[in-house]
Amino acid sequence: MTIQKKLTTVNFTKGGNQKLGVVIHTMVGNLDGTDAWFHNKDSGVSSHYGVDLDGSRIYQWVEESDQAYSQGIVSKPTFKLTLDRPNINPNS
Repeated sequence: MTIQKKLTTVNFTKGGNQKLGVVIHTMVGNLDGTDAWFHNKDSGVSSHYGVDLDGSRIYQWVEESDQAYSQGIVSKPTFKLTLDRPNINPNS
């Protein structure tokens, strides 16, 4: 399987990504629609990778060393990694 780089130029922060875990999200719609949304500066969101529903395509939108904007603001966290790091932006 080949990862197709579709790097966005918006909605991410260069550098500062310390990997502590993997967060799996479900897309609303399809991979192509998500690709368009992540390239839209007005969306304010991004992710490092996306996998098509049938597993036939993988897109990379943000370099692993950079921060994607996919985790949002933590409110009432329950995940141990988040609890152990209060007031830390989960995107970093």
